[in-house]
Amino acid sequence: MQQIKYLLCALVFVLVTQQVFACDACGCSATGNGIGLLNQSNKNFVAIQYTLLHFRGTDSALNTSNADDYFHQTQVRARFRLNKRLNLTANIPYKSNIRQGESPVRTSGLGDISLSLNAMLVKKSMEKSAFRWDLSGGIEMPTGAYQHNAQDGAQPNGFNIGTGSWNVLLQNVFTFQYQNFGSRFILSGKAHTENEALYRFGNQLATGLQVFWRKESTIGTIVPFAGVYSEFIGQDELYSYPEISTGGKAWYVNAGLQYTKNNIVFGVQGYLPLQQNYAGNTTENLYRINTSFAFLF
Repeated sequence: MQQIKYLLCALVFVLVTQQVFACDACGCSATGNGIGLLNQSNKNFVAIQYTLLHFRGTDSALNTSNADDYFHQTQVRARFRLNKRLNLTANIPYKSNIRQGESPVRTSGLGDISLSLNAMLVKKSMEKSAFRWDLSGGIEMPTGAYQHNAQDGAQPNGFNIGTGSWNVLLQNVFTFQYQNFGSRFILSGKAHTENEALYRFGNQLATGLQVFWRKESTIGTIVPFAGVYSEFIGQDELYSYPEISTGGKAWYVNAGLQYTKNNIVFGVQGYLPLQQNYAGNTTENLYRINTSFAFLF
């Protein structure tokens, strides 16, 4: 049981940083928000996370070529335990979107705040192995700025800081551990509603499969991990009609490393695309980087 406890605590970074990214550059409303992201230790936590996405392509609305789009997000995430099986997670993001090219664009501000209720449905521990199933559901509130005229030439619609709509979040996390090795499968989704401008961002579905290994030492616990990640984004709609150059799908390989010492968790992970098709192949994601620092209490 002590081994299992240490391993679940060490998974904080992996779980805190897993998210539905989607494609800002092609107008798919990259959330960057955790969809019921779970810390599988028995403690509360406060975390600070930084995410960078780099896209390159052609914007059909502005007729720019070879534009480089950088999507920076810094977010504060906190989890508060309600009882042995339930906890509440809050996420507060700050976004900075930058386009470099013939028609530079820059937007920044507070993003859409989300709240999620997380439930541990199954937890089974055996002598050398353990299995756990966590389910999370929540809402995303329209606290970020949204401009209805973004596609009239002022900026790409995907550069909005917020969606302007109330959205539904859902995530399943399945974790299996055998001694110091383990695997984790995540299935998460986000459903957008129509905002006041009658614009609706595409719904999102993401899956992830990772394997990890725990190594304890006198200086702390190290957990390297690697896996694959996929995302599928539906087309945006305006007045219930599909918007061109939106939506897409992609497969990624990702790997990372996290370090735990007492109640401090730090980690980093990166994503590289294996196959992608965003906005009718008018843009591509070059890489994604994630760093996180968490304090357990």
